[in-house]
Amino acid sequence: MEDQLMLFDIDSFATSQKTVVEEVINEVVVTTNPLGNLMERLNAVEITTDNRISEIELDYCKKIEAVYLDSKQVLEDVLSSLTTVFDRQKNVKINGKDLYYLSEFEDIYYVEKRLTYIYGRFVSDITCFFAQRHNVTISSDDIKKKYSYETITYSLIVDEIFEQLGGLNFKEKAIEEIKTNSRKIVYQKDKIIVNRNKMSIDDLIWWNSYAYDGRKELDYSDSNLRSLFIALSHFIDDREKMLWQLKNIYAALRKGDKQYDIFSKYEINIGCLVSFKVFKNRKVELVFSDNTSAETFKNEYLL
Repeated sequence: MEDQLMLFDIDSFATSQKTVVEEVINEVVVTTNPLGNLMERLNAVEITTDNRISEIELDYCKKIEAVYLDSKQVLEDVLSSLTTVFDRQKNVKINGKDLYYLSEFEDIYYVEKRLTYIYGRFVSDITCFFAQRHNVTISSDDIKKKYSYETITYSLIVDEIFEQLGGLNFKEKAIEEIKTNSRKIVYQKDKIIVNRNKMSIDDLIWWNSYAYDGRKELDYSDSNLRSLFIALSHFIDDREKMLWQLKNIYAALRKGDKQYDIFSKYEINIGCLVSFKVFKNRKVELVFSDNTSAETFKNEYLL
């Protein structure tokens, strides 16, 4: 499935939507009343949920909604039957005593809880799909609070996702998040020093304070280096995900110096990034191919 997803180019899709409008404009220009006809035709161009996403995404949404609706229907039928029988029996007395076997809590409430659960999962499955596919942050909780298991549809979820993008497309949102995250990693900007083609950043990473035998390994709560590597990946290769070369370095730092020689210089040589080095005093050093690249990365991603 992952290989299949890579076949879709979100920029090409956005371009195709733009082309629809351009064709309308070009056709109207040759008419006798271009302005009036232009407004008529543009108003007729309807941007729906289904044509804002790719065929692969639409297919996923429709399939998962079918599974959700099927499951919801079964649980609603069970809930209806349980409620009907419980309401009929709860006031019946035999020999002056209440006698019913169904439980409002253990039976009815349990099914209601299951309906709430599959509703939440349906929302989360779609939001996670788009978040992972486009490398953006999407809040499923905001959507869950707004709707219910009776009213939710994939179209509503997708509409809410685009609302969270704030007018940006997925790629623009991913880039915005990359830069926002990387600009947070250094609060004291004077710790970023560029000297010719070399950049050093003091106190960037955190070592695991619980490591024994004096070993050095990256702390699991450290997100600074991850944000830096993702920013570098976008800067040098226009990717919204961490390059595999940087991912390997990141994994080695997680394992620590008892398994890897993490304090040696890592030769990278991808794009304008030449090498990377980490020091025991929490400093990192980046070597670029030229001063312009070092300054550009600093200004666009760190300041």
